[in-house]
Amino acid sequence: MLLKNKILIHNNNKWGGKMEYRGYGKFLTEIISRERYGTAIFADDVAVVLALKFAIPMEHAKKVVNVNLKRLADRGIIERLKTGIYYKAKETVFGKTKPNIDAVMTRFLTLNGEEIIGYETGVSFQNSIGLITLMPKIKEIATNRYRIKLDPKCHIEVCKPRTKISKENYKYLQIIDLIDEFPTAYIDAADPYILINDHINKQGLDKLKLISMTKKYYPNKTLQRLLDVLFEVTDETA
Repeated sequence: MLLKNKILIHNNNKWGGKMEYRGYGKFLTEIISRERYGTAIFADDVAVVLALKFAIPMEHAKKVVNVNLKRLADRGIIERLKTGIYYKAKETVFGKTKPNIDAVMTRFLTLNGEEIIGYETGVSFQNSIGLITLMPKIKEIATNRYRIKLDPKCHIEVCKPRTKISKENYKYLQIIDLIDEFPTAYIDAADPYILINDHINKQGLDKLKLISMTKKYYPNKTLQRLLDVLFEVTDETA
């Protein structure tokens, strides 16, 4: 929510038109007051908003946000879910409202502000593109934040990527990871090679770049599997 509104905030339309703020603290308190109960609040997102509003460097904005969010948590206005992640809690007959931990951590592990830092991989990704019908209990995510320790209640498994993930390479790494693990005992699609090639085409991936990245970051056996997938379908449809 915060990032989607950052341009509006920059133009002073979101937070009361020409309303003047005496300081960062008051502005941040106003932002938090407008967040829904049970919605995750990411410190990095808030820092982007603050930096735009006051035209200050991001590093300074992050320090200001960290200090002020901690103060709000100490006062009981927000709750700390994890380092850099907070939420507004509301007492109900069932206890305090709380964000879905899996959804929050998926967001945290795959995005940093507007930067892409992770992607879904493994069996859960294979299920999402129709290679398997099995619905896994655990979602696997490759992420630059692979050192993080997750809550035991979180149904996510983190793995280290072959190289640093970015907006430019994550779709390539995602499909090469699949090829690296292919085939698995779980795959039950009738034509897995065709499904994989369909996904490559739908994502607009450059096949030469796929081959180049596989050669650079993965073992030779993965490259051979990729070539088998790409060229077997080509031969069949020739």
